[in-house]
Amino acid sequence: MAGWNPGQYLKFESERTRPARDLAAAVSLDAPERVLDAGCGPGNSTAVLARRWPGAELTGLDYSAEMLASAREKMPGVPFVQGDIGGDLSGLGRFDVVYSNAVLQWLPDSGKAAQDLFRLVKPGGALAVQVPCSRPIPAGGRLENGAVHRLMEETAKEPRFVSYTAGVGRLYTLDGGRVYDLFAGKAAELSVWETCYCHALGGYEVLAEWFRGSGMRPYLEALPDEGERGAFIRRFTERAAEEYPLAPDGKLLLWFRRLFFVAYKPEAGGK
Repeated sequence: MAGWNPGQYLKFESERTRPARDLAAAVSLDAPERVLDAGCGPGNSTAVLARRWPGAELTGLDYSAEMLASAREKMPGVPFVQGDIGGDLSGLGRFDVVYSNAVLQWLPDSGKAAQDLFRLVKPGGALAVQVPCSRPIPAGGRLENGAVHRLMEETAKEPRFVSYTAGVGRLYTLDGGRVYDLFAGKAAELSVWETCYCHALGGYEVLAEWFRGSGMRPYLEALPDEGERGAFIRRFTERAAEEYPLAPDGKLLLWFRRLFFVAYKPEAGGK
């Protein structure tokens, strides 16, 4: 079960790529020379960058060999490098745009990782980041991605699963206030915002399929066999159905909140 599954992740390629496009579009640099896709995954975000800046020299970086193999197949002309975003990336050089879409939530100190990525930005360049908001907030009874993580955590604590899932690492998150504190006084310009995307899914099983490719992975990897994984997924979908009814047309509305920010490095010789 260990390792990323590009096919599972890309079952929702359109939905996962829309925030990547929105993030790239928000960067107000017209012709960057070098662009780093930090956490490129299977290459869907790198393809967005190629369309946004067709003249740029692109580099993709990811920790997962499986994801990189998919990315190289998708974009054979782009150098894709295996590496840890949480490690020393200075050997990659510096970039006009460092772009990180839906990656930093996997790192225990996502704030430090964001600052490390900012150090790779050339003067006058930009760091652009998007992370899912995985912490539950009051949402008027609607199914938000933070609530999905709560359902997974509650399922993992049930007697059948807890002996396997106790202590399993979970997703981390940044909030806008933390981002502001990290970059205020360091960035020449800083934009921070949240967007909530409404995804009309085909039911509770589709919801489980979505998160099997991302946030549910740590739980499923901790379980001993396919029987227990199937039981976990069934119990998760039961919990979701108990709390969140379908819309009148039979769709399950998933409200997915994401945090974005773009931090611009001061020009050379500036403050």
